[in-house]
Amino acid sequence: MVRGNDPPGGAPADPNAAAPRVELLDPQGQLIQTIQLTLAGITVGRQPGNDLVLNAPIVSREHLRIDWDGRRAYVTDLSSRSGSRLAGALIPPDQRQVWAAGQPLQIGPYTLRLLTAAARASQQPDPLLSSLLGDPAAPLPGQSSSGEGRIAVALSPAQVALTLTPGQPTLVYVTIANHGPSDTLVLAIEGLPTTWIDTPNEMLSLDQGAQAVLPITITAPASPESRVREYPVTLRAYSIQNPAIAATTSARWRVRPFAASRLELAPRRARGQNQAGYVVRITNLGNRAARYTLDASDDEQVLAFAFAEPEVVVEPGKVVDVPLTAAPPQRIFGRPLRHTISVSASNPGEGTLTADGEFLQDPLVPIWALPAAGALLALLLICGFLPRPGATSLFAGLPIGYLLPANAAPLDPAAAANATARAVALATADAAGAAVVAARQTADAAPAAERGAAQTALALALATANAAGTAVPTLAPSVTPTPRPGASDTPLPGTPTQTPESQSTSTLTPESGGGVLPTNTPRSIIPTVLLDTPTPTPLPTVTPSPTPITPTSKPVVTEVASTPSLPTSPPPTVEVPTTQPEVGLAFAPAEIGVNQVADASIKMTIVLTNTNDEPLDGVTFTIDLAPTLRVADDETADKGCGGDLTIERPSDQLHTDTSSVTLKSGTIMKRDRCVVSMRVQFIHSDQPAGSYTFTVRASAIGIDAEQRTSDATIAIMAPSDLPPR
Repeated sequence: MVRGNDPPGGAPADPNAAAPRVELLDPQGQLIQTIQLTLAGITVGRQPGNDLVLNAPIVSREHLRIDWDGRRAYVTDLSSRSGSRLAGALIPPDQRQVWAAGQPLQIGPYTLRLLTAAARASQQPDPLLSSLLGDPAAPLPGQSSSGEGRIAVALSPAQVALTLTPGQPTLVYVTIANHGPSDTLVLAIEGLPTTWIDTPNEMLSLDQGAQAVLPITITAPASPESRVREYPVTLRAYSIQNPAIAATTSARWRVRPFAASRLELAPRRARGQNQAGYVVRITNLGNRAARYTLDASDDEQVLAFAFAEPEVVVEPGKVVDVPLTAAPPQRIFGRPLRHTISVSASNPGEGTLTADGEFLQDPLVPIWALPAAGALLALLLICGFLPRPGATSLFAGLPIGYLLPANAAPLDPAAAANATARAVALATADAAGAAVVAARQTADAAPAAERGAAQTALALALATANAAGTAVPTLAPSVTPTPRPGASDTPLPGTPTQTPESQSTSTLTPESGGGVLPTNTPRSIIPTVLLDTPTPTPLPTVTPSPTPITPTSKPVVTEVASTPSLPTSPPPTVEVPTTQPEVGLAFAPAEIGVNQVADASIKMTIVLTNTNDEPLDGVTFTIDLAPTLRVADDETADKGCGGDLTIERPSDQLHTDTSSVTLKSGTIMKRDRCVVSMRVQFIHSDQPAGSYTFTVRASAIGIDAEQRTSDATIAIMAPSDLPPR
């Protein structure tokens, strides 16, 4: 019994015998590869391991699946990134659709064609493949072979001469045919850097009479190493068992020129009175030499600029530094003035590059100089450092301490206090002595009618001087008045007896019943007053005493009451305890939208302030950022901290490690600050909305007080919570 679908003899028909083939075409419509469609199906994608590997970035790793049930072909798009099109219509993801013969299936730049058994029988061979699989003795132009022509290799005629654009991949198709026994073949490309070449399959296993098309991606990097020139390229296919069996073909590929540059200005901010210096750095990132014309300007158009070389030529991959000087108009007085400057470099092949900077111009006389000078003059006048009216020199007003040698020993506080008290007493005594001199002169010159009142005033002055402990100064001799009628020759109270034999100098003599006076009796600094008298007669020295003045034949000097000495113990000192450094933490920005988390760049700043009058050693702080934030990989800045700044970043994709910033063994000078700034990012790009609080803890060694902390919060806001713009 013969079944309808069984061939004669009762053997079942092989369903793969009538299975179609799938042909892969490049963007130019050239055949790249042919594969048999069986009941096992075909997988298509960019990842190696697929039955059909398409080496293009737009193709997903697992892009498409093709199935065959013995009668029909089906295609299923595996939720690819760029999608698939069947006969121009987009295939819905994960939905199986029938693929009929004649319908083109497009995947990125590639086209798949379904070829049934009937179509294969009537299909004409490809001219290029016919030339490869035809007479081995007639190689293509530019092709040579060894080993009796067992291997053939060829390029499409349009790709023998190519132009490579730096930074853009170029797809090249190489056809390899095996005329001999089954063998494993290897393709090598010579004449280009290996980093430019991307070959999906390095080895091909071909049966006798089989052929394969290798897609090769050539990418010249957009860098100076891709020089503008023609590269002679040799493509060589050889047997891995016997490398002497090989075939080669030649090509000449040229790299297209491209321009890329970088312009920098250093320093970005300069300061000065008359001029400022900068360095303009030009880096040629292109692949050919470039000529740059330099220019500079400022917003106010008041600066004068001078380049060392206004036009420079920079070779590929080279850097040229050009000095630049900016000179402003001179300013005598005022505040510092900020100028914004812009430097440009023009290149005909690229356009104009710009770099911005600042120039902070200082005046010759700062604005604070005049108030400071006035305050200094006022201070000098108050402290007596400037000459007073009537003084003969500047040093007349200086305190005695400023006249001491620089290496003089410091004064004892108790001695200084005693000296101050004694100086006050001497000043008082000097004033009293001056009053005595004036009263005596008045009494001597007074007429007889007024002499009584003058003598009384003299007595009062003597009593005051005696109470102040003042030795009465020696006066010049006075003329003894002529007795007038009615005048009494009896001395008035308080009037000393004048004897010609008395001496003009004071002599320390023991009083009756008393002891010897001390030798350190203070001496009056009141100068001696000389009176114009016709007959100078020395007068005895009269020393006032607390008792009523009695005329004596001998001068008596009374002891000056000693001034009580001040306490010698130094004033008590108040110990101010040393405190831990104050700590602050801030994030900028502190509020971001939930859709901005993936690209958020947040600046974190930590400030430690030493409020003590002595340095702090062993300063430490730490802040844990996990599991929300991580420190970015760019540069971290710290100022005035010292010590070791350690940053621990997550090392795996799950971000389970600790992310923290730690300062150890830092030192902060008195009344100074330690500032650390860095950029942080969210670990997860889908961080939910909410408030995230972080705490920094700081302390210094040798302080009993507890460490200080500071908190800061980053708010992730949902779109509905964002303020309207």
